[in-house]
Amino acid sequence: MTLTTLFGYICAASTFTYTAVAASIGIFCLACSASVINHLQEQGTDALMERTKNRPLPASKVSTRFAVYLALGLFLSGGTVLLVFTNMTTFVLGFSALLWYNLIYTPLKKKHFIAIIPGSVIGALPPMAGWAAAGNSILDPQILIIAFFFFIWQIPHFWLLLMLYRTDYERGGFPTIFKIFDQSQMARMTFIWTVATGFVGLLLPMFFALRPSYAMDAIVIAFILLVLKSTSLLREEVSRRSFRYVFLGINLYVLFVVIVVSIDKLLIILY
Repeated sequence: MTLTTLFGYICAASTFTYTAVAASIGIFCLACSASVINHLQEQGTDALMERTKNRPLPASKVSTRFAVYLALGLFLSGGTVLLVFTNMTTFVLGFSALLWYNLIYTPLKKKHFIAIIPGSVIGALPPMAGWAAAGNSILDPQILIIAFFFFIWQIPHFWLLLMLYRTDYERGGFPTIFKIFDQSQMARMTFIWTVATGFVGLLLPMFFALRPSYAMDAIVIAFILLVLKSTSLLREEVSRRSFRYVFLGINLYVLFVVIVVSIDKLLIILY
């Protein structure tokens, strides 16, 4: 969240000031607070899952009281930084992400597998907060396409995790989409969403009019490589290694697009 907040600011700003740092720190603290609250909410199910059983609360490394104080302290710190050094819109977006994660997504994912769709909104809010911190309107088409990019990425990102840790999620009592689709169908749907994420990434340079042609060329090549990596999901028998391979690929693609666009925007700011 910190990285995408900074990315939103860089894309919006004409100068680089302390506000960028303040927005990143504030959103980071709120994200950490939301994570601690999530650990409090899910310590029972975390104890049932191999992937999460060694987290501080289920492993009894910290007390519930300490976790509550930590969450409150992080929330107050992050909220104060945003209110003092950025603006109300940035604070509202950061606070909304916390509420959406802990009050909507976390309870919903225990009831229905479709929770990942509204849950993906959380990924779209931090870059909007960074954009707002720079003083720009969150209705601007440029930030809307950025927000959509991070929104759509969350879906294949989570599905790949689900296919990697299916048994764990089922052991924890979470409803999964495997009740409707088998693994091969899930793999093909994930391929489609992965390609869609890559395609939206291709739109970002167009919205920001990247100057050097090599930047656009690099993103196109990264998109082609992502698609080629993802074709392993179309095999009749998809291995766990393929899920891990594509999971790494889509995350690296998103990071690469962020870096390329950020460098171009920073060059404009600095020169």
